[in-house]
Amino acid sequence: MPDLSGVHHVKLPVADLDRSREWYTSVLGLSVDIEFTEDGVVKGLALSDSGDSLRLALRHDPARAEAVAGFDLIALAVPTRDA
Repeated sequence: MPDLSGVHHVKLPVADLDRSREWYTSVLGLSVDIEFTEDGVVKGLALSDSGDSLRLALRHDPARAEAVAGFDLIALAVPTRDA
């Protein structure tokens, strides 16, 4: 078994990739590192924070996004309650 050194990324299904991109970049300040395209259409994004301590992937998948709606897939840590 290999030694693990953390989590590389978490992939989340989203119903609206453009709206999700806007939220994750404007609210959390993440940057888009990679756009994943299929047949010329962006279907996924790889995002990270400036310190590269948080890496998320978003995948356009409305059915799976609906299936997990209202369920907390991840909990992000912040330095203070006010943050």
